[in-house]
Amino acid sequence: MASINFSSVGVVKGISGGSNVLSNPTSLQFGPDGRLYVAEQNGSINAFTIAIQNGQYVATAHEELKLPNGDEIVRSIQNHNDDGSLSQVSDRQVTGILVTGTAANPILYISSSDPRIAMDGEENLDTNSGVVTRVTWTGSGWEATDILRGLPRSEANHSHNGMVLSPDGSKLYLAVGGNTNNGAPSKFFSYTAEYALSGTVLEIDLDDIDNRPVLTDPSGGQGGKSRQYVYDLPTLDDPTVANGGSREDSNGLDVNGPWGGNDGFNMAILPSDAPLRIFADGLRNHYDLVMTQAGKLYTVDNGSNSNLGGNPIKDANGDATNQPKNGGLGDPEPLFLLEDGGYYGHPNPVRSNQNLSWTVYNDSGTPDGSLTPNTVSDISALVPASVNIQPGFVIDPSKFTGDPNRLQQSGTRVKRDSNQSNALVTLGSSSNGLVEYTYADAFGGELLGDLLVTQFNDNVSRLDLNAGGTAATSELVSGLSGFSNPLDITVGPNGTLWVAEIGGSQVSVFAPSDVVLPDNPDFDNDGIPNASDPFIRDASNGQAVLLSPGQTLLWDFDPNQDGNLPGSDGYGGGLTGVMIDGVTDFEQFFKEPSTLPGQDIKLDNVKFITAAGGGTTVIENVSNGDPFRTQNNGEYLFHTGLAIAPTVETFTVKWSFFNPGDAFTGTYQQIGGYIGTGDQSNYLKVVAIQNPDGEIQTALENGDSTQATAFIQANDLFNVPESDNKEIVLELTVDPIAETATPTVTYETATGNKTASGNALSLSGTPLLSVIKGTHTVQGQKTGLAVGLFSSNTFQDEANTFQAVFDDIEITATGDTSGDPPADP
Repeated sequence: MASINFSSVGVVKGISGGSNVLSNPTSLQFGPDGRLYVAEQNGSINAFTIAIQNGQYVATAHEELKLPNGDEIVRSIQNHNDDGSLSQVSDRQVTGILVTGTAANPILYISSSDPRIAMDGEENLDTNSGVVTRVTWTGSGWEATDILRGLPRSEANHSHNGMVLSPDGSKLYLAVGGNTNNGAPSKFFSYTAEYALSGTVLEIDLDDIDNRPVLTDPSGGQGGKSRQYVYDLPTLDDPTVANGGSREDSNGLDVNGPWGGNDGFNMAILPSDAPLRIFADGLRNHYDLVMTQAGKLYTVDNGSNSNLGGNPIKDANGDATNQPKNGGLGDPEPLFLLEDGGYYGHPNPVRSNQNLSWTVYNDSGTPDGSLTPNTVSDISALVPASVNIQPGFVIDPSKFTGDPNRLQQSGTRVKRDSNQSNALVTLGSSSNGLVEYTYADAFGGELLGDLLVTQFNDNVSRLDLNAGGTAATSELVSGLSGFSNPLDITVGPNGTLWVAEIGGSQVSVFAPSDVVLPDNPDFDNDGIPNASDPFIRDASNGQAVLLSPGQTLLWDFDPNQDGNLPGSDGYGGGLTGVMIDGVTDFEQFFKEPSTLPGQDIKLDNVKFITAAGGGTTVIENVSNGDPFRTQNNGEYLFHTGLAIAPTVETFTVKWSFFNPGDAFTGTYQQIGGYIGTGDQSNYLKVVAIQNPDGEIQTALENGDSTQATAFIQANDLFNVPESDNKEIVLELTVDPIAETATPTVTYETATGNKTASGNALSLSGTPLLSVIKGTHTVQGQKTGLAVGLFSSNTFQDEANTFQAVFDDIEITATGDTSGDPPADP
């Protein structure tokens, strides 16, 4: 078997030697003209001319695709609010492009939607905002036609994503994300339910599209400009909107386009004469699709997250409803072989029960009193009479399956790592871009026909398919790691791989290498071996980020589409190291086979960045390891690093995480945060813990000895259901001058927030104080302060583990802000 590894051969951000142009790239593909087409999250579409210079791939020319009038291709689409009114938001979220056509006349298909992202509350984004646009080079300019409008868009950032063509080019397959975490409306997803077409793979008939007239929407573009389109999905007759008015005609049909889902009352439906059908359903937020050379269709889905939403509640007849349900279990990331009519485990009540009762909920999860009515007893009764859908349905059976047993299956959740799942293999972390490797000359053909997937643990995994393409194993690919949130991947010239890094705002290029590389004992090449390096993925040893007086630093564990990540990405979300024990090379440890179900390697146990909302870091199964005293066997204790400016008088570290509540069943289970030197012998932790002495423990360890321990009584801290998604906020205020640290806890209960504070602990004479003051070294190199996420299942059986969900780390500083800033450390 040939060794599979790749070497870096270029980075594309803009024209070589010129300014950078890329910001948060989301999708990329080489076109038939040889150019690299790259979409940005804000809706800009770029084309780069690529060349090799001095052994590196570079861009020698760049074009931002625009219409003849100067408007951008998709950013010029008019946005709306969820009530159908015009929105002043100017961007479009683009997460999928497909390039086809000929060298002389390239054709692009682009999926776009409302760019707003909600979490835990209504943002009024248009949940009918999904558009597929076809862009054609005419020989003298670009022409854009929106071939399909009105697709569902989640309140979170689940939207319609990747696309592929059928082998004969007559069908376009589109990944449409789901609206929920596990099928039921929930707080985290702003209590939006699944829509008729959400969580699907749609098959769009391009021949049918081509045989329809191209229409003109006089207000389809921003600024009151017209725009060409072909087909608008019909929507329900919204019961809160009067017929015969400005939004709906006398038959209940939309007047000015299918905009404004109105939390489902105006959702798109699917008639028998539509130029599309549902190919498969039961997908949660599948980012990419691959049609292999063998004609098989694959996707990797984004697994659900614990406590962000539960399974659908069923009525007395066993039918799924759209009633809210918080809580819920998490899933790994499954690889699916998609088959016509297949169901893949993410439930959608409105497809399984198409005449269900429908309620619109407010941000508190109760019926929305601002709408009249806010409930209808039979949603299929809202189908306008002139729309060709069989009575009792919102999706005509000819466009999906009319088999009652198959339809009912779509309302039942199937865990992706269970025996009932049809997953070929499951992964950890957020897994997104997917490509088939089609270059036969590399590695003796060993990689030919296999799939490669990008992951938010900043690696690329190989999905090794069997001969029939019906089973797979996974492994990390050597040389394809250390990214900044890799989102998409494509194969380029000479078997190269091109990876779009949304966090790094760049495209990285890798070539197949015939050199067999040993495991790198110094991952960041800083001269400190991995086993001794507290910041394995940070060559600055935790000093790249400087905390100054008056400053606030935020690690919010999102894909960095907002560009606010302090420092480098590391493993994902800015976590650049792990609490070392001085012996274990954690880069190799995380590649070892996992004993947990549904995971191939140990790194699969961590979701560094979730796709939903503002982002979280999740330890899926908290292990029994603990750095306590001489045990020093902690495993998943990730941290970031920073230097403290000498003018800082005090700084406060704030950790926010989900309350494990009633899932916290064992004494000494712990979740919280720590600061330290980055090793398991010198740190100060503040954790929520099941302990008779108090629910919040602060413990200072100095050279494997406990120098100080204190407890804070936090009454009723865990007296909440895990499913309530309540947050705990732990704070440490550090005074480097007084050499003290003072803890505080704030936590949500059913009756409001509670706060409790502890006494100051002395840091005098500890390595922790040295690293705070900037004098600590590792193998002669100065290192920064490690600020990390602490979780342990101490003294519990593995069967009694829990999931640790961390929301963010925020650090603020006080001190003299006048005068010149201090020199870089």
